[in-house]
Amino acid sequence: SKEKNPTVLVYILNKLLSNYLFLQKERLEIFAKNFAIQALELVDCLPKKGEDPEHVVLRNNALFTLSLFNHKETLKFGREQFSAFLDDEKSLHQDLRALVYGLAVWESDVNYAKALDLYRKSTIQEERAKFLSALCRTKNEILLRKTMDYSLSKEVSYSNIIYFFAALSRNPYARRLSIDWLIANWDILVANGGGIADMLLRRVLKLIVPSFGIGREEEIRKFLNSIEGVNLKKTVEQVMEELEIYSRFVKRNRRLI
Repeated sequence: SKEKNPTVLVYILNKLLSNYLFLQKERLEIFAKNFAIQALELVDCLPKKGEDPEHVVLRNNALFTLSLFNHKETLKFGREQFSAFLDDEKSLHQDLRALVYGLAVWESDVNYAKALDLYRKSTIQEERAKFLSALCRTKNEILLRKTMDYSLSKEVSYSNIIYFFAALSRNPYARRLSIDWLIANWDILVANGGGIADMLLRRVLKLIVPSFGIGREEEIRKFLNSIEGVNLKKTVEQVMEELEIYSRFVKRNRRLI
């Protein structure tokens, strides 16, 4: 690509990645991976002093995309950055922290325990949010279930569950489990939410249902229609409409690509 505008590049990259996550086709993986590599050449892996925020976003999106495809150089970069961070916290640039924590957990179950321990020890809210998001990058189904259950524990503020679901929505290994867990634990989420349940659960549904509900439309429609105790009628209509659009997209394009 000859495009140099970082905002445009991020948009294209996210479209390529979302299409891959929907369709799981090798050709789309190649397109997304090659585009991410080219985009990364514009910004490099390491932040530069005084760079534009758009370059930070492009770098993180490119590295995230490459990590999903287990790009060796990207995983090596994350491994080295996380190792240096464990030795000296100041060594890791703030703009890379969320990404590197997630890369570490994605690559190794051992790092899941380290990220959880770091979350418990940290007193900085922004850092704690990054560690929570990183826990959702694991590929291990047992650890994913543990993470989701942990979001309901007293160690996690209810307002922070959004970090879990935002990260889960970009983890292809969480596709089936996220829907199952959400349905099974919905009443607990509502009960724990108090006055902010409507606002947060509206966002949770929008993050998880349209992308992970493909192929389970009737089951999800039944679940959404059974929701009580929170005012989400309009949200339910929106996410079902979005799910149906994505389902048609997948059905139409899986045969063509």
